[in-house]
Amino acid sequence: MATTIYQSIKLAMVSLFKGKYPAYDVFCEEIAKTQNDEPEPDLEDYIFLDIIPAGSATVDAEHTDRRVLVDAPIHTRSESNADYLTISQEVDDLIRPVFRFEDGGEARAITVPDVACKVVDRVLVGFEESREHYDNPDKVVVTGTPVRGDFFKYTREEARAKLGFPDDRPLLLSYWGSLGAEVMNQKMVDFIAKECYEGAPWRHIHGAGRDFPWMQEELLRRGLKLGDNGIEVREYIYDMPLVMAAADLVLCRAGASTISELTAIAKPAVLVPSPNVTANHQEKNARVLAGQGAAVLLREADCVENTLYDKAALLLQSRDRREGMVTALRAMAVPNAAEKIYETLREIMK
Repeated sequence: MATTIYQSIKLAMVSLFKGKYPAYDVFCEEIAKTQNDEPEPDLEDYIFLDIIPAGSATVDAEHTDRRVLVDAPIHTRSESNADYLTISQEVDDLIRPVFRFEDGGEARAITVPDVACKVVDRVLVGFEESREHYDNPDKVVVTGTPVRGDFFKYTREEARAKLGFPDDRPLLLSYWGSLGAEVMNQKMVDFIAKECYEGAPWRHIHGAGRDFPWMQEELLRRGLKLGDNGIEVREYIYDMPLVMAAADLVLCRAGASTISELTAIAKPAVLVPSPNVTANHQEKNARVLAGQGAAVLLREADCVENTLYDKAALLLQSRDRREGMVTALRAMAVPNAAEKIYETLREIMK
C-alpha cells in the first residue's frame, strides 16, 4: 500500500511542477533521503521533491500512513534569495489549491485521496457514499466491487441441501478473517456455550482460523460436544460461498472484500469492525451499510457480556427484520461490477 500512496503523490507533484516550470527538471524520490543522497544534476535550474511520512524521518516496508510531508527545494541559476523566495511563493500558491494541507510549522501534510483524484481520470468506488470523500466527485464512478462467481452459484435452499441440513432452523455463520481474531474468538467461546445451554435454537458454523486448537480444547473442557446439535467449529471454512449462501445471518469483520460479498448476495450481517486497521476504515465501511439499514454495526469494545449474542438472537428470531436488511442490501448492490469497470476503462481509452 505504501508504494501506491507515494507513487500517487509523486505523479501529482511532478505533473504540477512540470506544467508550471517547463524549463526546470523535476526530481522526485518516493521515500526520504539524506542530504548526501540528493541527486546532483548538471542542469542549473531544477526542483527536488522529497516525500516523507508525517511524523517520521524514514519509511519502512510496512509504512501505511496516509499523510506525508512534501519538501520542494528549488535550485536556480542565480541562487538569489529574491528569486528563490519569489519562486517558493509561486510553488506554495500552486500546490495549496490542489492539495488539502494541515500545517504544522513549515510542514505540509497532504491527504492522499485528494492527490489521487487530481492525478487519475476516474476514481472507481464500491458505493455512492464514497463519492463525498473526493474533491472531484465528477471523476468518481460507482462500479461496485467484483465478487467471484462462486458466490452466486447456489440459492439458500440448494446450499442447505448440499450441506445436508435436515431441518429449517436458521443458520448463523461467523468468522473474523482468514486467520481469526483472538479477542473475538474468546468471545465466541462464551457465545457458543450459551447456544448449547439454550438448546441450539439455530444452526451455527464458526471459522476459528489459527485459534482453532485452543477453542476446541476450551469447549471440550466445558463439556460441550458440538456437531450433532447443529453447532460446528471449523479451523477454516474452505467452502465459504456454499456456507454463506445457506446462512441467514453472518457475524464478521467489515473489510472491503467481506462488505462486497455480503452486499452482492444480500446477506444480513452483524459487523464488528477490526479496531486495528489503518484510519479505522472497517468501521467506516460498516457505517455505510448500517446507515442504510443493511447491517448492524457493533464495535468490538461494545461486545461485552451477551451483547453480540443478543443482537444475533434478535435477528435470527425475526424473519421480517432480516428481510428488511435484504431489501436494503439489494438496493445498495451494484450488479455486474466487473463489466462496469471494463466499460469505464474503455471509455477512458477512447
